[in-house]
Amino acid sequence: MAFVDRHWAIFPLALIAAGCRARPACDPIDAKGCVVEKITVDEVNRDGDRAVEEDAVKERLATAQSSWFVSEQSVAVLGDKGEIFLRYDRLDPLVLERDLARVERRYQAGGFHSARVRAGRIFRTGDSTVKVQIVVEPGPETRIAKTTLMTPDGGPLQSVHIDLKSAIDRAQQQIQPGARFSEENYDLAKRALLAAFTDRGYRHAEIRGSVSVDLEKREATIAFVADIGPPCTFGEVSIVGHGDLPRDVLLALVDIDAGDPFSTEVMARAESALAETGVFSTVRVTAAPAGPTKDATVPVIVAVQRASMRSILVGGGAELGSRIRAHLLTNWEHKHFLGGMRRFNVDARTGVLFYPLQLLNWNPPPPGLRPLPEVRARGELSQPGLFEPKTRGFFRIEGRFYRPETADSNVSQAGLLFENLELYGAVGLSRRFVENAVTAGASLNGQFVTPVAMYSSDLPAGFAPISIPYGKLDVELDLRKNSDGKRDAFHPSSGVFAGVDVQVAGVIPEGAVDVRIRPEVRAFIPIGSRLTVALRAAGGFLFPFGYGARLLDGTTCTQDDDNCNAERARSLQIMQLRGFYSGGIDTNRGYPKNGVNPQEVVLALFDTGQQASGLTQRSPIGGRFLWEAQVELRFPIYKSFGAAIFADASDAWYDTLAFRPHFSPGFSLRYDTDIGPLRADVGFRVPCAQVVGTCTELAPENGGPPTLLGVPLNVSIAIGNAF
Repeated sequence: MAFVDRHWAIFPLALIAAGCRARPACDPIDAKGCVVEKITVDEVNRDGDRAVEEDAVKERLATAQSSWFVSEQSVAVLGDKGEIFLRYDRLDPLVLERDLARVERRYQAGGFHSARVRAGRIFRTGDSTVKVQIVVEPGPETRIAKTTLMTPDGGPLQSVHIDLKSAIDRAQQQIQPGARFSEENYDLAKRALLAAFTDRGYRHAEIRGSVSVDLEKREATIAFVADIGPPCTFGEVSIVGHGDLPRDVLLALVDIDAGDPFSTEVMARAESALAETGVFSTVRVTAAPAGPTKDATVPVIVAVQRASMRSILVGGGAELGSRIRAHLLTNWEHKHFLGGMRRFNVDARTGVLFYPLQLLNWNPPPPGLRPLPEVRARGELSQPGLFEPKTRGFFRIEGRFYRPETADSNVSQAGLLFENLELYGAVGLSRRFVENAVTAGASLNGQFVTPVAMYSSDLPAGFAPISIPYGKLDVELDLRKNSDGKRDAFHPSSGVFAGVDVQVAGVIPEGAVDVRIRPEVRAFIPIGSRLTVALRAAGGFLFPFGYGARLLDGTTCTQDDDNCNAERARSLQIMQLRGFYSGGIDTNRGYPKNGVNPQEVVLALFDTGQQASGLTQRSPIGGRFLWEAQVELRFPIYKSFGAAIFADASDAWYDTLAFRPHFSPGFSLRYDTDIGPLRADVGFRVPCAQVVGTCTELAPENGGPPTLLGVPLNVSIAIGNAF
């Protein structure tokens, strides 16, 4: 359903046009042709929760209530004759009569076999409008008495290996004795049983099922017959439609070898691996048609259709929060650069930061708006099949010109105006293992950062060019799946993800020497078919050598101690690149970006006049240690619309741990798109749940956050799940 801003302009015109057109008459006797304003399905003689959700019943009806939303189903704008008109859903008593039988059938399918529709009432609400009320008596529910799984000769299924037996047990969980019978769960169990066999080598398996219902006892007996056939292995793998794309690389992505045990799950993983390349518009991995002899060797056919190899994207965005900025995005990509499936990507972002304006914790800004330019340009070349078919090599280079986040955290005192010019490069390898579930990578990286004064300002004392080379090793285990049971990192409803990033920075004058470790675990637990519980836990450990000793040590550095303040300024520069920050759209949503951090008054960021007048502004310096914990309950609302209830907590500290959970529950509204959900999150900082033992807001040195219109909450808008 498409909802557009011009809805309220169209609606009055539509009513006028509708009044000028001939409409079907509303029969005064049987109400045929009357506009259906509303439909209700009411249950009677039942205690407790509904037997069947009302929306689940109404979606099966041919009779529909009128919608006042602008959509293809309800409104046509500027039709063939250039007129605007509104189409209503109208009542047909014969269709409604058949709908009553559909309602009974829906309840019976849900396990209420004695359900009866007691009434289908029509109430006039106007000269040409009606309301329809359907009254249902669900009756008692039918329970499952027994479930059996047999071979075609009537005997119990024997000699199955442990993995297959556990899969069969999982497939039958929803049809256990004592559970309420429903045809939906019966069909799900039947498909899951078939998948249990076909995923584990039995390509020719067939599952037949039957249900016997004793209406008097209100019991259902379920019987499945499994004709599993012989165990099978994969045969030759053939690829069609790939053109000049390297066959050996594609075969490595498919990762199916002749002689391997047959598995439909393996073929589904192969489809996902090929689709993730972005090179193909369609991918199908199927078994060759079965012959009458049910051969034990199964050839595989990989049919692909190439997508466009080049693409150009242009877009824009804005940030309204602790900073106000706008930017333009451009991206150019070639997916078959110079052949060999080399991927070459170039993107750029140009924008402006309206310093020192901000939306959160609004204060009259210091005089003088100072727009600051921001630029990022990045290029990456990746080569699959480097050294061997499953290894990918990459080279990445990036340049940035930006105002560092650690330079200011509010606008009560504007600091020295400077920006960072940063150059970054990386070269590395990555490879997938264990049926593409594990990805390991190693790279050599380098950063060079130098401050640049803006608007004739001075550079902060002690700020100088910094070079940080480091090696990086990262390992990820990804078993996330969507509701269809396929690997899916963007719409997960089950499975786990675990990863660790280890960095070791080397020795260069004026640089940094440290060890940095960043572990993370996520889990997704489905609750029925509509709810998903999502969990995330992450940590961070930074062990610096030769920098940071004087951060958060205000009793040592005085205003006149230039060496001490210069050392503190240099440490701040390095911590901006190597420290841990929490808060914002993906971590702790009750706080703005980088809002959960140790804070410090850094004299070097301000001129001597401001220092002499008494400096109170604190800047986030980054943490040496970090923990984050998040939980979400995700659920759909209507079609592409969904929502989530979440609770976030996190803390970053420099040296001494004081338990500050920074607890912020909230809610999220979402709309699914092809690139992930568009979401709006509102997080609320609960009083007395920010620092253990106190009910006051956080002190500035502990990351005192801004408020929104005086309320301790934060609003963020983003694309993609928080985790």
